[in-house]
Amino acid sequence: MIDMRNADIATVVRRAPDAKASRDERDPAYAEIVRRFQDMAFGCAFAVLGDIQHAEDAAQEAFMDAWSQLEDLRTEGAFPGWFRKVVLTRCHRMARRKRLRTVSMDAVADVAGHGPDALGAAEERESGLLLRSALRSLAEEDRVLLVLFHLDEYSYQQVATFLELSPSTVDNRLRAARRKLKVRMSTMTIDDLRSSRPSRDSRFVDEAMSRPPGMEADTWAILQAANDGDIETVRAMLGENPQLLTVNHAYWQPLHFAARSGHADIVALLLDAGADALSHVWWHGYHNPLEAARDRGHEEAAQLLEAAVSDRHQGAQTRGDLIC
Repeated sequence: MIDMRNADIATVVRRAPDAKASRDERDPAYAEIVRRFQDMAFGCAFAVLGDIQHAEDAAQEAFMDAWSQLEDLRTEGAFPGWFRKVVLTRCHRMARRKRLRTVSMDAVADVAGHGPDALGAAEERESGLLLRSALRSLAEEDRVLLVLFHLDEYSYQQVATFLELSPSTVDNRLRAARRKLKVRMSTMTIDDLRSSRPSRDSRFVDEAMSRPPGMEADTWAILQAANDGDIETVRAMLGENPQLLTVNHAYWQPLHFAARSGHADIVALLLDAGADALSHVWWHGYHNPLEAARDRGHEEAAQLLEAAVSDRHQGAQTRGDLIC
């Protein structure tokens, strides 16, 4: 078996989606892709979204997007630049979905002002606010360039490969971006950004590997949102793509996850959108969303589902249909 840690990127990318390889061979390859590019994905997303948590979410979803599209990559060695485009596409979609104000930089600006030196804290906060304003004046590609250099000790060649530029062009654009910025990133701001790198521990890779490889990112996102009670994300995603109503993981649709977790508001939203209250599954002992809600003691969700089932039966009796 190939040692993925020491393999070149083309070998790793080639193995990850290889249908002829065993699961024990594909999973380590995918994990290695995440390990190598987690910080770059996060940095790129942060440069666009300006929020640490949203950037991490976007990076996770981008890896899911990349996994599902890897077979479309014609040249495995071109993965870094191709993946950057995947990350940016995911960031722009997330910004539209959540109506984010991109490059708000609030997380960075707010890190100042918590130290024991009040005057120093005020100066740090003022620096953060100036930085936020200055970053907004830069083009997106320049923000990505600056953040990547401050986020980690990447070489010019590594950044150039990710941005699909020559090292000399990266050097020239970095100098120009710093001149345009006119505000130095303070040590505190840089340290806070670096302390948020996914590579600081194994959590990011572990979370990426916990998602079913090959599942579309939007599928995972709406299932997670339904399970976590994020009704705004569920509503926005259905508005953008109504077909997400019936996507599933192991036959569980968004309605199953919302019912099991007791999110009655999302159950109501999904039922109104046309979700099937009697959608049958054979997983965790539950046959349908109603059983899942009853078993967990989620009365409000169960009542909504019971009403939907009752309405369905009454409608079927009127038409003479058979309900199974």
